[in-house]
Amino acid sequence: MEENQIGSQTLTKVKLIHSSGCSFVVNLTNYEINRAETDPSFFNELTEKYYKLYKRNLVMPVCSNTEDIAEVEEDSQIISEETEPALLDTTPSTSNNIRVWTDANIKNLINLYKIHKNEFESGIKKVVWKKISKSLSESTNTCITWTQCDTKFKGLKEYYKNIKKHNDTSGNNYKYWSYFDAMEELLGRNPEITAPFTCSNAQGLRDVNRGPVTQLQSTVTRNDDDDSTADDGQPATPKSAFEFSHSRRKRKLDNTVERRHREKMERQDRYLDLFERLVNSLENRNN
Repeated sequence: MEENQIGSQTLTKVKLIHSSGCSFVVNLTNYEINRAETDPSFFNELTEKYYKLYKRNLVMPVCSNTEDIAEVEEDSQIISEETEPALLDTTPSTSNNIRVWTDANIKNLINLYKIHKNEFESGIKKVVWKKISKSLSESTNTCITWTQCDTKFKGLKEYYKNIKKHNDTSGNNYKYWSYFDAMEELLGRNPEITAPFTCSNAQGLRDVNRGPVTQLQSTVTRNDDDDSTADDGQPATPKSAFEFSHSRRKRKLDNTVERRHREKMERQDRYLDLFERLVNSLENRNN
């Protein structure tokens, strides 16, 4: 990492990675570096700014800002760890200006999140992130704040979701990411990541974790007492589990309405019987 002194500000060369796969080595102040590490929107502004300069440079070889761009490179279609949302690929966190999010530290972050996963679900997230940042700082002998850990993991999570959605979409080319398997093991079964069931005309009801759900065999007739044949005497068409569930709920509702009506009529009969007995009793007393 190189540093340049301009006026009273120290500029550090860092590598920005745009969502398109382009990477740029640029000169940033310590303020810009720290803010980009903790503020995703600011990071996006930076990458968009240099990406526009890069596109202009494709058409105009001489650019007034080319001195700020020390290197521009286009990554291959295969996604590597450099194209994941590391925000700044080179991140000074201490006076030693060492990289914070190395491959080893990212794997350690994922592993620590896995260890403390239950605490995130039941406790205060900030407290849990402080535990994780403390463990990371001690293992790397570097000051890594809890906000850096939180922001980094959010970026990993968002990128994992995008990769998963892309690879699950029919017709897309497969994209590789070195941390995908670890994130899949950690988050793959979360409802917010993957719906537990999907339903489509082509596949019917499907458990995404276990595969297709066995279709329940049922038939449709007008007579609830005979579910084996239709009106023409032929076996009725099997219904999907979704249709069967809907039919069962409707039948249960109809039975409930019928039961309440029957109970109401029984109460009325008892009332009439009591009223008749009262009238007879009064007549007998008068006689």
